[in-house]
Amino acid sequence: MKKIISLCLSSVSGFLAASDRTDMPRTPERDDIMQIVEQVNNPMLEEIYRRREKNGNKLLYTHVVPEIKAKNAAEWEKEKVTLLKQFEEELYGKLPPAPEKMELKLLSEKDNALDGLAIRREYRLIFTNQGRKFDFDMLLYVPKNAPKPVPVFVGLNFSGNQYNTPELDVRQTRSTSWKKGRWYATGNPSKTRGKALEAWSYTEAMKRGYAVATACYGELHPDNPEGLRKSVYTLFYDKKDLRTDYEIKLLDYKQGVRRSQTAISAWAWGMIQMRNALEKIDLVDAAKAITVGHSRLGKTSLWAAANEPKFAGAISNNSGHLGAKLSTRLCGEDMFLALLAHGYWFSPNIIKYVLNEGDLPIDQHMLLAMIAPRGLYVASSTLDFGADPEGEFISARLAGKVWQFYGKNALPEKQPAPDTPVGETLRYHVKTGKHSITPYDWQQYYNFADQLFGKK
Repeated sequence: MKKIISLCLSSVSGFLAASDRTDMPRTPERDDIMQIVEQVNNPMLEEIYRRREKNGNKLLYTHVVPEIKAKNAAEWEKEKVTLLKQFEEELYGKLPPAPEKMELKLLSEKDNALDGLAIRREYRLIFTNQGRKFDFDMLLYVPKNAPKPVPVFVGLNFSGNQYNTPELDVRQTRSTSWKKGRWYATGNPSKTRGKALEAWSYTEAMKRGYAVATACYGELHPDNPEGLRKSVYTLFYDKKDLRTDYEIKLLDYKQGVRRSQTAISAWAWGMIQMRNALEKIDLVDAAKAITVGHSRLGKTSLWAAANEPKFAGAISNNSGHLGAKLSTRLCGEDMFLALLAHGYWFSPNIIKYVLNEGDLPIDQHMLLAMIAPRGLYVASSTLDFGADPEGEFISARLAGKVWQFYGKNALPEKQPAPDTPVGETLRYHVKTGKHSITPYDWQQYYNFADQLFGKK
């Protein structure tokens, strides 16, 4: 059925009452099960991370890296169709389909946000599919004095739309917040206001002439093994059909029954729907939308851009294993950790490659290459041992072969010194510091967007 997108432009000023909310925070249905999972996994996870920190970025082994076979752009356009299917099957799962209908509801508008620098809007994206409904909230900041429409960074946040902004009247997102000491426990999201302001750099984005659209990843798929039952997949499946890995009986498993839903694809789907919604907002130029994400959301940023060619580019900040880093290079995080700690992010098929990365038919440079000839920025941190900075750089360098098919430059052979960005349409830097996204990173991303869009 043809997708219908409608826009509700009745402005509602200020913060709406809590009674307007359509549901409660998307917490796990069975916290007792989550505690059992944590009690089993946590000792092993803590030991893995302890060893990783002790060993630093020690390279253990490098398997043969699968090669991109194409010799020119025409061959690549055919090859990447096959590769996309392999990434779906082996690593990320297939994205949910387009919904039958999306309604964009304006919840609030503020014309003098961020001390007069911005127009702030809060939207609810409401989806309908075969009688089912699902929604999530998007926060949009647009520079007030820049010529419209403006380019826009599209990304997901970790702890709610209220978390990274200094404005305390932003609506509280229905996603739960992470609770220290427990992997899947949920804290009180009302306490997560005005934190980690530099991680999103809204004020600086306004000064540089860029809009920012964000939503909380936990509204799309709560970040726990039971999250699929509160996720966007409820738009396409009955809850009884959304079974976690530990709910599939051994006999069924032996007969080939597998979970088909993944958190990474749910999050990437959300980013694509945000871009679709931005097409209906005349303040921004959706044709100049760039995905951006840090850590697991850096993986998501890449997967969203690989699936949606309408994105003008992608930014991967410290995305690490099953993000930008080569998987066949055994350094930092690996398939065993991915399966043990966050198996629900990925396809159940990753179990085939635990302690067996050499059998991978694909690797992450191929994912990066699927974004060519659009813009791609891969960023690392010197002390981000789990992400393997050198492995991220090598992956981006190998992907550069495809940018050359389109007459663009690849990256240099040698990894640059810290805090020294290199490249053009395909760009890379490794900053001094730990696993983080900082004002330094954002300055490079603004510079990258300036070059990509021809801004002076």
